[in-house]
This record gives sequence, C-alpha cells and structure tokens, in this order.
Amino acid sequence: MRGVGGASPYLAFWNGGWGRSLVDAALSSEEILELPSARGCTYFLPRQHAALGLKLGQPAAQVPVRAAMKHLGVTEGELDALRSGVLSVLREGEMDPKALRERLGDLVRNLGEEGKKRGQTTTLSLALGPLQSEGKILRVSASGRLDQERYRYKLWDQVPFAEDPLPELARLYFGWAGPASLEHFLWFSGATKTAARSALANLDLVEREGFLASDADWEAFDAFEVPASSDVVFVGSLDNHFLLRRDAGDALSEEVRDKTPMTRGLQDFAHHPIVDRGEVIGFWQFDAEAGELVWAAFRPVDPEIPRRVEAFIRDELGDFRSFSLDSPKSRREAVAQVRAMR
Repeated sequence: MRGVGGASPYLAFWNGGWGRSLVDAALSSEEILELPSARGCTYFLPRQHAALGLKLGQPAAQVPVRAAMKHLGVTEGELDALRSGVLSVLREGEMDPKALRERLGDLVRNLGEEGKKRGQTTTLSLALGPLQSEGKILRVSASGRLDQERYRYKLWDQVPFAEDPLPELARLYFGWAGPASLEHFLWFSGATKTAARSALANLDLVEREGFLASDADWEAFDAFEVPASSDVVFVGSLDNHFLLRRDAGDALSEEVRDKTPMTRGLQDFAHHPIVDRGEVIGFWQFDAEAGELVWAAFRPVDPEIPRRVEAFIRDELGDFRSFSLDSPKSRREAVAQVRAMR
C-alpha cells in the first residue's frame, strides 16, 4: 500500500477488519514495514516482501547520489565516511535526522543554495537512502502511526536479496491485480518494456484484448456474475483497487460520468471514492473542523455505512489526510466541492 503520509492504508485495513490498534501493533513489531520500493516510491509491505521491495528500490536510491556527485561536488570517499559514521552512531540506538546530524558533526556537509535548488540541503540523505535500500538501516515512525511523516532510524539486518526481483514482482502483481495490461505493469514496476517482457515470459499469462491474466483468473472472470445487491465501501484515493493500474477513470459508474465532468482515462482522484461492486458511485472527504464525513453518492447508500466510517475516522484517527501536507484548512475547498455534489 502507498501511504505518502496519508490515512488511506488505515481505512483499507479497517475495511478488512483491522482497527488502528492492530495496525499500529503490526507496524511496531515490524510485521508491516514502510520501505522504498518499486519506482523508488515508499510502500507499506509485509515483512516477507521486504527484501523484494528493497531490491526493486535500489536503482532509484542511487539517482540523487549520482546527481550530487555530478553537480554538487560530493565525492564517493565523503559518502563512504558518512555511511560508516551513520552505522556507528546508530549503535547507540534510534535517532531522528536532527540527532543524527548533531552526532555526525563535520561528516555531514551543507550543500548550499545549489543543493537546495536540487532538493539536497545536506549530504545526510545521500547516506540514509542507500543504507536503507541495502537493508542496513530501517526508517521507523516516530509516533508509531503510519499516517505521519516523522521518522527515526535504527540499525537493521535484512535478509539476503534476490538477484533479479522483477519476475517475482510480476508473479505477485498479476495475482493482486487480476487482468491487467503490460502498460499497467510497466507503470507499477517502473521496468523497461524489455525487462518486463522477460519477467512475464514464464508466468503463462493469457492475453485478451490487451489484458493479461492466468487461465484460472480468466475462468473466474468468465464465471463471475455481478451481485444483485449493493456492496458499498468507502476507500481512500490511494486504495489498491485503483493504484495497481492507475486508470481510475475506468472504474467510474455511468451515474458518476453522467453527473460529474470526470471521464475515462483519469489516473487519480481528487476525492476519496465510494465503491459499489467495483464501480465508483460517489466521493467523500472528511471535514475535521466539524468532525463530519462529507459524502455524495449517485446510487442509494445505506446511511449506516458512512456513519460507521465517520466514527472510525473521528474516534480512532482524528482526521483523514490524503497525504502528508494535507490539513483541515487546506482541505476546505475539497470538502466544499463534495458538498456541492449532493
């Protein structure tokens, strides 16, 4: 699951039967880990996928290092000394970036105005990123919550990495996503087309109209009948129902397309979706200032469902941010937009 400092993962777990206390306990015990992974993006992963996720993220971890060496005068020797220093200092225990900078002293160098322009204020992140991707250190939540971006770092001893992680990712991806196209997998994995085709070669996937799936999944697809009764679920905008393919517009119901300007081909949603049997039937936001779930649906919805969601967010989370910089104040316009859909 993608988190980006937002609460979407909490809601996904809650829809699956896990309250916040269970999720936080799993995060604390490292059954769930927040790690740099595919495309260099941070994901919440189960412990058994940690090595796979980190291996996928290793190429991206070197990009800022190469840029700093090329444009900011950073040297390999300087970074080697800094990485060794980080590992030595963390033997004393967990530390946040501020404490690390203080303990490392002159090993951390300010990169000046040019560094700021390139998103690198000091050399510290150039050591922390690669060390984490190598499984030598772990970034953990300072608050114990997965919807906040304040972190500490600790020493970590990760399991050995596979040489080529892409075939295993492909196997998992098509198990998660069901029928999906090569383009969908290219986006999710960040792989080249040649590497992706090679990874898919031994999966025995069958293509239909541009979509790939196993024989068993196609049989299940052909046998599936849409239930007659509604099955409404409130999900976050980063829910894997959409994010695995990132063609969110394809899930819009006819009612939504008729009553809002949204179209097929949409990659991301501006609001959190309401889903009924796989189709988006409306949208919602959380008004933290009023403690109220604001929602609009274009099919009938049992009012008890949003009441339960509202109670979960208000009582267990306190707020529902989409991403780290989201706030009750910055969300006012989005809340007003959903109110206007009613």
